[in-house]
Amino acid sequence: MPAIADAFQDRGLTETVADAAGGGGPVVLCQVLAGMGGVGKTQLAAHHAHSLLEAGSLDLLLWVTASSRQAVRQAYTQAAAQVAGGDPADFDAAPELFLAWLSTTSKRWLVVLDDVQDAGDLARLWPPRRASGQVVVTTRRRDPLWFADGRTQIEVGLFSPAETLAYLRRRLRRWCPAEGDDELAALGEDLGRLPLALAQAASYLIDSARSGMTSSHYREMVRSRRPLAELAPNQLPDDQTSTLAAVLALSLERADLHSLGQATPVLQLASWLDPHGIPDRILTAPSARAFIARQARRAEAAEAADAAGASAPGATGRRLLRFRKARKTRGAHSARSARKAPPLPTPDVSAHRVALVLEILHRLSLADHLPAGPDRSFGLLRVHALVQHAAHDTLGTGLLTSLARTTAFAVREAWPAVETSQALAQALRACTAALHRKAGPHLWADPTGKAAGALLRAGVSLADSGQSAAALQYFEQLGSEAGTHIGFQHPTLLTIRLELARCLGSMGDDPAAIRGLEDVLTDMRRVHGPDHPSTLAAQAALAEQYGKAGDFATATRVYDVVASHLSHTSPSGHDTITSLAKLAHWQGESGRPEAAARALRRLAGFSTAALGEDAPQTLAVSARAAHWLGHAGNPLSAVHTLGSLLVTSRLRLGEQHPYTLALRLDHAHWMGVVGEVGWAIAELEALLPDMRRVLGDDHPDTVRVQFEHAHWLLGSGHDADGARMLSVLATELTAALGARHPHAFEARRHSAHAVGVSGDPRGAAAAFRELHLEWSTALGEDHPRALALWQQFLRWQGEESGLVDAVADHLAHYARVRRVLGMGHPLTTAAHTALRDCQARLNDETKFVVLVVGRKAD
Repeated sequence: MPAIADAFQDRGLTETVADAAGGGGPVVLCQVLAGMGGVGKTQLAAHHAHSLLEAGSLDLLLWVTASSRQAVRQAYTQAAAQVAGGDPADFDAAPELFLAWLSTTSKRWLVVLDDVQDAGDLARLWPPRRASGQVVVTTRRRDPLWFADGRTQIEVGLFSPAETLAYLRRRLRRWCPAEGDDELAALGEDLGRLPLALAQAASYLIDSARSGMTSSHYREMVRSRRPLAELAPNQLPDDQTSTLAAVLALSLERADLHSLGQATPVLQLASWLDPHGIPDRILTAPSARAFIARQARRAEAAEAADAAGASAPGATGRRLLRFRKARKTRGAHSARSARKAPPLPTPDVSAHRVALVLEILHRLSLADHLPAGPDRSFGLLRVHALVQHAAHDTLGTGLLTSLARTTAFAVREAWPAVETSQALAQALRACTAALHRKAGPHLWADPTGKAAGALLRAGVSLADSGQSAAALQYFEQLGSEAGTHIGFQHPTLLTIRLELARCLGSMGDDPAAIRGLEDVLTDMRRVHGPDHPSTLAAQAALAEQYGKAGDFATATRVYDVVASHLSHTSPSGHDTITSLAKLAHWQGESGRPEAAARALRRLAGFSTAALGEDAPQTLAVSARAAHWLGHAGNPLSAVHTLGSLLVTSRLRLGEQHPYTLALRLDHAHWMGVVGEVGWAIAELEALLPDMRRVLGDDHPDTVRVQFEHAHWLLGSGHDADGARMLSVLATELTAALGARHPHAFEARRHSAHAVGVSGDPRGAAAAFRELHLEWSTALGEDHPRALALWQQFLRWQGEESGLVDAVADHLAHYARVRRVLGMGHPLTTAAHTALRDCQARLNDETKFVVLVVGRKAD
């Protein structure tokens, strides 16, 4: 029986084991301590046994290293010879004699079966259920079979942060007194708080203390992925018989025995990714499945060659030899595990087959697998960082680069075209960040640039979720890194520059965004040519930015050029339909809603023929047609069309699909327009939690729902509630995103408007004047946004300075807008309408004064 480890941690599990054994509450006669290798299962069992012995609560203790059925039978035979007069040479009858003695004796006994590999090894060898007896089993497996016949599982996990720090303090305080709590805590986290790893790391530091080794140096060795064998101390602590490397290598071998050699390739892929959560869809992506199949075949061939006495060259052969050395340090395996099995055929690896391998890893405690279910739309694999390290150690140097790129391809393939789950998007981004950190140079060295696709997709995901500042910082760092690895004119770096400019536009810096897009468009034309898809994408992004900046005419003109190019190269393609839809949208924004509605209705028919009636893009185009139909003066038709589209989207795409959520938002808006304000408010209240869950708090549609909600509150007798909601939203968004972020700007603009609607025109005028000052200072007096803010200021200022001055102000503003934007711009039309209204009121007042004066004269 093992001795109690130095600095043993009396964690809560010690009490759990004692209580289950009868120290408190109902007696559990058999306990199964399950967990990955190295978490301290054996030590917990040993502590429990020592505690019973010291308390005088045992008459018999049998400790069995139960790594095989043969080992269990041999231990039972020896015990039978000592307590029941059995023949020590009779391996057939003696085990049954010992079990019979346990079932009849009145003595108090404890049988510990340590490191059981398979529940089948204990068939007909389980100790009997007796009130005077206890059984404790330790195993890495989590099969349901363990918990039959009244047996109970105790899950043994990692140390807590507090337990980790306490352990390292006690082990190192004498030998390494200079190590502070922060350094020790960081060491514990880098080792994943795995007890076996902590014990061997502490011994390594103690061994090397005289040479100046510190925890920081050891952490650097771990982070640089030095082989685990090099991190072991010269002498193992606490009577341990195996290094951490050997323990984990043995676990990998056992998993391969159960999975046709496919477990290690799965973990090799996982070794590049985030240990806290790897979506199943990465490991079931086509690139991942092809890699798993190749590696399993290589392992099979190497095993066959080794069995025939031939050498097994390459990383896989070396891994198998290391496994056999590790096996010797742990004692004999069962005959079933040790004997050579005939080569098994390795079928093509399907997604279902990978799912089975993930369940095997879960059962063997090499990973935690959380399958998809009602509360989770995707499966997730969690792998301890040191298991990842061990899997990484099995890779030959020649495989590192190709596997890193394969993993990057798998991550990119796993990313959905439309993100319907923020949890999935966050997990994919975390895996991409881990891959970037661990394998960055391998990815940048790909001459095709495809390996960096996952890195780009992670940044686009950030931007699409509305996290513009984070995306901007991400692409700045990515561009700086790319510049050191690839040329300035490399297509990947051009794409990074394009996304960087888009982020600037999303944050409200229109001039910088337009300059950046124009520069990258020039370079793309030189590198790719004018008709290349990347060049056209940059041109479309520039058109979109012009539109967002208020230059609708330029946006329409540039989109017209893009759509013309795409119509020749891909008449019915996704990008062509998108460009034509954008062209119609900016026509509508420029004051031609009827033309926009007609163009979009024609485009919806074209998209139906090309992509299908239920295709997401067809639904989106039809929704935009309904939107402009409503703006053209037919809101009832908009409500009817959007309602029909919403039914189709719910049936085809699902209730939580982003397109369905967007349709609900548009439908609620037009329901409010046609007078169903109460229905609109109720629908928007129900929609907001769904938007937050699926799209995230920062997504533009999530923010728009809140604006719409407040807008209809203002128009339904709840002015104070609407104004308060907008004021809070403006404060939160400004603090979180900055005053110039479009979301914050819109919130402040809506809030200023709400102040006026609530009966405080002076307050509204002051708020709009402040906004105008900020934006005109940042973008110039002639920027469309600054001109629109001044228009609102004039509206709420009203006639405070007299009608004559108000007319003069409106006249000056109209002249400025007409000069800057031209006669056809919507802001020019709005300024002209406001001027005419003010002039009409002045004329009416003048007529009234003349009439009154005339009557007085009479």
